[in-house]
Amino acid sequence: MLILPWQDQLKRDEGNPMTMIHIAGYRFIALDDLVLLKQNLSAQCSLLALKGTILLSHEGININLAGNVENIGCFHKTLKEDTRFATMRFHESNLDALPFKRLKIKIKNEIITFRQKEVSPLQGRAESVSPVTLKKW
Repeated sequence: MLILPWQDQLKRDEGNPMTMIHIAGYRFIALDDLVLLKQNLSAQCSLLALKGTILLSHEGININLAGNVENIGCFHKTLKEDTRFATMRFHESNLDALPFKRLKIKIKNEIITFRQKEVSPLQGRAESVSPVTLKKW
């Protein structure tokens, strides 16, 4: 069993709406050993009573989770200790109730579907288009 150093700090209060938060974020990064990563994330999220979805692929990670503010903080801390995810940023929203009933962690071909085999997010971003140019299109 995975033992985490902050396990004694866990908050199991899933019912207090003032302490609930939702996070969403993704990172395009080459990942391998997805099965082990899935197992570790599953153990961690289960211990923290987090609900939502995490998508894993060889091109990156997509996280959409909700839970107690303190437990989300523990998740952030552990995630940032992994150099692959240290710079990951999240959108956060306060919640009145948990929007998810369970935790799902899936291994997929793509974390964001492009349906374009010749396009790889790992190759970098496309050129930016100015608002003026976009308006002309």
